[in-house]
Amino acid sequence: MEFSNVKRNPPVKEGKAQLVKKEGNRKGIEGPKSSDPKASELQTSMIQIMEAVEREKQKHNSTMMEAIAWLAELEAKMLEGNLDMMQGDVMHPSDVEIELKKRLDQLTDRLIQKQTQVILCL
Repeated sequence: MEFSNVKRNPPVKEGKAQLVKKEGNRKGIEGPKSSDPKASELQTSMIQIMEAVEREKQKHNSTMMEAIAWLAELEAKMLEGNLDMMQGDVMHPSDVEIELKKRLDQLTDRLIQKQTQVILCL
């Protein structure tokens, strides 16, 4: 029996090719595996910088979340203060408001009197 007629499984070859390609990419990310001290130092430096950048991003995100929480708390306190102030205005009217209320009551009484006179005249 001759094996030259047997077809090889192309997906296996493709899978191996992809595995080799991924391994090459991983090695490219990790950097060269040479004995060059400058390359090794550069790689170490880059890793340290990337780690520092990631830490700064996390600090920034944490600070932003704290600021948002602080602003939300401040807004709720401001709303409570505004509500208290408005309730105080209703409970304790100013002198002008008191005078306006008196004048309105007087005008209302006068209108009622006039309407009564008109009805009696009919």
